This record gives sequence, structure tokens and C-alpha cells, in this order.
Amino acid sequence: MQSDKKKRLGRKQRLIIGAIVAVLAMGVGLYFYYSYYYPSTDDAYVNTNIAYIAPQVTGQVSEVVITNHQVVKKGEVLFKIDPAPFIASLNQAQANLKVAEATLIADQDQVKVSQANLTQAQAQLVLTQKQTKRTLDLLPQGYVSQNEADQATANLKSAKATVAGNQASLIQAR
Repeated sequence: MQSDKKKRLGRKQRLIIGAIVAVLAMGVGLYFYYSYYYPSTDDAYVNTNIAYIAPQVTGQVSEVVITNHQVVKKGEVLFKIDPAPFIASLNQAQANLKVAEATLIADQDQVKVSQANLTQAQAQLVLTQKQTKRTLDLLPQGYVSQNEADQATANLKSAKATVAGNQASLIQAR
């Protein structure tokens, strides 16, 4: 009977030891599984004393938003740059734009003036051509003097020159 008791005790002991080993093995497995997917450490650090950063624009720093050893995330504001130089540049660019717009309007007005002058000179040329033709037609018959004919020819040349000058002014204005 004692040998049955020893067998039972040995069998129970083996089952208990086996269960303990199985529970320990599962515990170790769960620990490694958790450690793999959720790593942690108590002494992590960035292996540098200074981490260099660069802004997208240059300027004087007006405010530092973070503190030493603060955890920062990507895209987080670290410091603010003084906007005064950028505002001044914007104001200067807007002033330059207004000057350019005013110059454009003045140039467009100059084109209109040049067109009007050309139209007037062309009308004067037509009139001068008619008067010159009449004067030159009357010269052989003796109704006008040679001086009047020369003056009419000079007036015609002057009117043609005025038209050419106004055409050049219009081209330049455009």
C-alpha cells in the first residue's frame, strides 16, 4: 500500500511540477510577447548633446515656446520668429504693386493720347493734301504764285512728317 501511496504521491508531484513548469513557460512567453510589441526603458536618451534644427525662413527669434528636456512631436512649434521684417517686405511689395498699377494706367492713357494725336494728324494730312492739290492745279493757270505752291508743298511734307512722328509716338507708347 505504501508503494501505491508513493506512486500516487510521485504522480501527483509530477503533475504539479508539470503544471508549474507549463504556467512558468506561458508566463515567460507572455512577457516576451508583451515586451516585443510594447518596448519600454528607464534610461532612453538621444545620443547627442545638441540637436540642430532649421527654420523654413530666416529671422530673429522673438519667443521660445518649449523648455529644456521637453518632449516634442513632429510639426510642433518650437519658437516664433519676429514677423516685423516680413510685414515690412509685404508692405513694400504692395506699394510697388500700386506704383506699377498707376504706371500701367498712365501708359494706357498715353496710348490713348497718342492715338488721338495720330488721328488728328491724319485728318490734317488729308486736308493739307486736298489744299496742296488745288493749289498745284491752279499754278499752271497762273491763279496762284509759285510761292504759294511752294508753301503748300512744304505744308504737305510737314503734315506727312507729323503723321509719321505720331505713328512713332503711338508705337513707343504701346
